[in-house]
Amino acid sequence: MFFMVIIAIMDVGQFEKRLHEAALFFFIKDDQHIGAVKVKKSIFGWKAGLVSVNPWERERTGEKLNRMFVHGDDLLYGVVRRADERTVKVGNERAAMLDVTAVLPENKSVEHQWKGLYIWYIEKNLQSHHEIELIHNGDREVIDSKVLKR
Repeated sequence: MFFMVIIAIMDVGQFEKRLHEAALFFFIKDDQHIGAVKVKKSIFGWKAGLVSVNPWERERTGEKLNRMFVHGDDLLYGVVRRADERTVKVGNERAAMLDVTAVLPENKSVEHQWKGLYIWYIEKNLQSHHEIELIHNGDREVIDSKVLKR
């Protein structure tokens, strides 16, 4: 069983406030599931909110926006290859990118399997239609696009 957690700080205001009050975790379990959970600090410690777990196949993650996942009403995420050459935009906003290999333990065989994969995410109100575009950084060409309808 392989379980990996990737952490991203949520946008809660000032950096110091974010660091101490809320966090966003992405996880990959058994090479078959990807998920997210938001946690908030309360007077009794850290409390997890909604947890989403979705089926996912690493081998099918290719050069396009294959699968996207929605978490609650304000988080959209997915996995893309070669994010150093690409940008994901949701509407007019650029998605954040997290290098999956950056958090792996030092194991060359595991690192090789995940090399080039990035989790992209954006936190915004997802109540309306949004166009999601995968853009090549060099020539700004749109490689793939989808419309999120909610």
